[in-house]
Amino acid sequence: MGVRYRKHLILPTIDQDEDTGSWKATAHIQFTDKLAFNNFILRVSTLFSTKKEAEKHIVEQAKLWIDVRLRSRSPK
Repeated sequence: MGVRYRKHLILPTIDQDEDTGSWKATAHIQFTDKLAFNNFILRVSTLFSTKKEAEKHIVEQAKLWIDVRLRSRSPK
C-alpha cells in the first residue's frame, strides 16, 4: 500500500527475519523532478517487534526525507 505525501509516493516494504522474528523496513520513494521520474530507496537499520511499528517508522522517516529534500530546494 502506498502513501502519498507532498507529491511523492512512499511504498513501504516490511520483512520479517525468520530467525529472530524481528521486522525490518525499507521504503521506495517515487517523485518527478523537471519531468524526470525518480526513485529513492530509504533503508533503516532499526529492527522492530511488530510489523505495524516497522511500517509506521519507515513512513515517518520517508516523510522527513521528503521534507528535507523539498526544503533544500526552496529559494532562500
